[in-house]
Amino acid sequence: MEQRDLANCRNAWRAIGIMAVVLSWAGGTAAKASSKTPARDPQGSVLQAEMDLVASKCVAGGGRPIKVYDARKFFPWVSVGRLYGVVSRDPRGHVYAAAFGDGAAPTCLTGASKETLGEYLSKQFQGRFPGLQSVPQIGKFLKDVVLWQGSVIGDQELIEDQKQYHSWTGRGGRERDTAAFEKLCTGVRGSVSGNAWRLAFNAFRPDGGVDLLTAFGVSEPLTITGLTVEEVEPAGEFSYPIEGWHGPPPNKPLQRTNPPP
Repeated sequence: MEQRDLANCRNAWRAIGIMAVVLSWAGGTAAKASSKTPARDPQGSVLQAEMDLVASKCVAGGGRPIKVYDARKFFPWVSVGRLYGVVSRDPRGHVYAAAFGDGAAPTCLTGASKETLGEYLSKQFQGRFPGLQSVPQIGKFLKDVVLWQGSVIGDQELIEDQKQYHSWTGRGGRERDTAAFEKLCTGVRGSVSGNAWRLAFNAFRPDGGVDLLTAFGVSEPLTITGLTVEEVEPAGEFSYPIEGWHGPPPNKPLQRTNPPP
């Protein structure tokens, strides 16, 4: 009995010792982890400073932005620098800006010249026009930085959305013919000939009008030599919002982003 009691006692003390070591190790690890946690993420501080710089540079009249966000998730082909979206009470409402780090001043892309936009695209595509497979992405980018906020590219997807969700023909626009609407939904059209590229698309504006954006340039080195916006249908021609969400009614005056010269 005495030997058995002695063995049990030794086992109990051994278990207590192991538990003490485990608790000591866990406490030390937690303390080390806590001591290594910085009061503020340095990378986060850099990005916040960059976002503040974007806001101060790209919001008209020094106004305060409502929101600054990383817009690269909407443009996954962006590979050089960061692309920010800025929402503010600026008459433009929403602008895009590029930043390349090192404290350099950001570049406001909304309303920028064709040379600035071409230079930005050239950086993203290693100085060469990326080919016809990238025309839709480039078209969407140009639509967002050149045309009215809320403009929608007319394409097959837009036609299918209208068929599925609601009939715009009964909502107040002058044009009620479905064929007239579908005729303008030709998507982003592109072509390459020799060392020259070209793209064009129709975009439905928030006021019910339609713009035709045309861009063309040199493939290598990638440049934009021409960028024009032509009104093909006046305000109020179509009922808007085309996509089915509540927006400005037809004929409500909105300020156009001046197209690059």
